[in-house]
Amino acid sequence: MIGAAFGLGFIFGPALGGLLAKISYSTPAYFAAGIAMLTVVTTYFFLKESVDVKVVAKSPRAQLNLTELKRVLSIQPIGLLIVAFFLFNTAVSIQQGIFALWTQRTYKFGPTENGWLFAYIGIIVVIIQLRILPFIIKKFPEKTILRTAFVLTAIGLMSIPLLQRPEFLIYISLFILSFGNAFTNPVIQSIASENVPKEEYGGTLGFLQSAGSMGRIVGPALGDELFFRFGKDTPFIIAAMIMFLLAGYIWKKI
Repeated sequence: MIGAAFGLGFIFGPALGGLLAKISYSTPAYFAAGIAMLTVVTTYFFLKESVDVKVVAKSPRAQLNLTELKRVLSIQPIGLLIVAFFLFNTAVSIQQGIFALWTQRTYKFGPTENGWLFAYIGIIVVIIQLRILPFIIKKFPEKTILRTAFVLTAIGLMSIPLLQRPEFLIYISLFILSFGNAFTNPVIQSIASENVPKEEYGGTLGFLQSAGSMGRIVGPALGDELFFRFGKDTPFIIAAMIMFLLAGYIWKKI
């Protein structure tokens, strides 16, 4: 459900951003900032603590520091999942960071067209996470789903530069990529949560989310450099290679 909620945001956010961009390019940013502030306020006043605060306060493992990071990374499969989540988000963020530039250069798309493309991705993610993923989880182990998700992500990334024409083929590429994305986020967090005590959820999953955030920092910066230095298709090829290598490694280790 949390993943589906994220997908809903991915439907309305890009579409709304594309429409607001018709006013000015700064309008979507101001609107997003307002929503972010609203999120902070509602979280502060309405979100209840999910763990025993007294137990967490006395647990040295719940402290976020370098020593604790080393300890968490040494625990398997947690350490491997954290690294994998970083690489996954780096690869996907390479695509997300330069996708609008790529479609502009390839198809002459503007903010509105790109907004609808990202909304299309969000619709697929919501459908998968609400309808397909619950069924898949009942049929296959989560580790198998994660391996498959990485392969689908790699194929989706690689197919973007390979299936440029005719124009409608981009929807096939995004469809495949969305499957990998929709499977990975909830499954990798589920596997991680099953391998830590409840009192350590916050710390351990915090490291996991931080690794994802770091990937979302590195990915767009790397994608931009690759785009402008080596050509518009290079970022997708590099991102796909990251995912193929990661999928191969995960297949052996998990």
